[in-house]
Amino acid sequence: MKEQLGGRYGKTMRIWGLAAGLAILLGLSLPAFAQAKFPVSGYGSVEYRWSHADDETYGDATDEDLFGYLSLNLGDPLVNPVTGYIFGRLSYDLTNPNPFDEYYPLADVNDTYDSRFLGNLYLAYAQFNKAPYMESITIGRQMLLDTPVWLYLDGAEAVTAEAPKTWLNAQLGIYGGVPVHLYEADQKDNALYGAFAQVRPWPGNRLRFDWTHAEGEYLFGNELNDYYSVEMWQTLAQYLQLEGRYSMLEDDSHDAEGRMTFYQPDWDVLVQGSYYELLTREQDLALEFDPFFAALHTFYPYWQVGALVSKGLGKYVSVDAGWDMRRLRHNDQENDFNHEFSKYYAALNLSSLFDRLDFSVSYDLWQTEHADHMIQSYGADAAYHVTKDLELSAGTYFDLYKYDYYFEQERDRVQTYFGRVGYLPAKGPGLDVTYEYDDSDLGDYQVLRAEAKYSF
Repeated sequence: MKEQLGGRYGKTMRIWGLAAGLAILLGLSLPAFAQAKFPVSGYGSVEYRWSHADDETYGDATDEDLFGYLSLNLGDPLVNPVTGYIFGRLSYDLTNPNPFDEYYPLADVNDTYDSRFLGNLYLAYAQFNKAPYMESITIGRQMLLDTPVWLYLDGAEAVTAEAPKTWLNAQLGIYGGVPVHLYEADQKDNALYGAFAQVRPWPGNRLRFDWTHAEGEYLFGNELNDYYSVEMWQTLAQYLQLEGRYSMLEDDSHDAEGRMTFYQPDWDVLVQGSYYELLTREQDLALEFDPFFAALHTFYPYWQVGALVSKGLGKYVSVDAGWDMRRLRHNDQENDFNHEFSKYYAALNLSSLFDRLDFSVSYDLWQTEHADHMIQSYGADAAYHVTKDLELSAGTYFDLYKYDYYFEQERDRVQTYFGRVGYLPAKGPGLDVTYEYDDSDLGDYQVLRAEAKYSF
């Protein structure tokens, strides 16, 4: 056993040593890149994370992890014909969590592997910026954010330059490859591809059509799905923007949404309204269209409407007020992860007091269980800018439903308290320390994050 631990420790240290060596080599190479007018920027960081749970049912648990991050921007797309980007993470589990034959409140996906040491390459692509008639050609591991559904693939995307006005400023794009599912063992039969067309038929207007095809083999069988979407943006009188989108999945309507935003800087006022509706049951689909079915099962149709008003009152003061309401099409289909609720909220914000202090207080009123149950909550936070790069902040807020992105679980009625010290200059060494304490119906949870960062 000791030899196994020693071998694992030695292997881990060798990999971390290699990563550190590559980072040092890159740092020494930066002057040469700059002289060749090929700028390289980014950051490297090491993060320690400590988590503790005092679970009402399963008792105490503690988890410790170590992470290393590297982010590299390679070249300037306005100058260099070829640029790139790389972002990756190394992680090491400092604790040995309980085996999965019993519940562990701080378990995460990394605990399902045999090794405590893991590496993830999140992004790694080259972008060609000077090809004739093309806006860009991107090859490698990439995320497509302009598509109606967020897409993540190993492959290629090609986007044409906008055509002349006589062709309605038309722009075309095509992409394809293998979908990236970071924690899926076998992706050999998976495929992801699609295309889009965009036009600007009149001033202030943009109209876009999208088609995406995804296929793969999953726990519940093989899935092949086609997704279609049409989206329009319209700007009126410079201050008012309208946006609408409608989508279909196969031959059925899938969802629809609309948004209105009015912003008048001379009045320092923002007014926004939104509407979203899931038109059909969302269930066993390709992961790109429903990534949570295996865990959360069927998501039933619902609609949600919201409004927000923000007004500045002089140089230092602003107020926000808003309302959100979510209703299921059939209220007997409500479940643990698809809730009905109404929320009313207001906030008072004080900024740049004494040129250093930002402060806000908030009030939330929640109505649940078909408007029969009301919950009131208050929040406050303050941030003090000691220097341009050094900030101290602390506060508290309440969530009726809070999703924990660290451990991928939802908690009910959570009061969160937090404190943070951040020294993050644009260049050079930095440090960011954050502590959070969650008081929820399921128990008390604590997370401490300490990150040492070097930006260049």
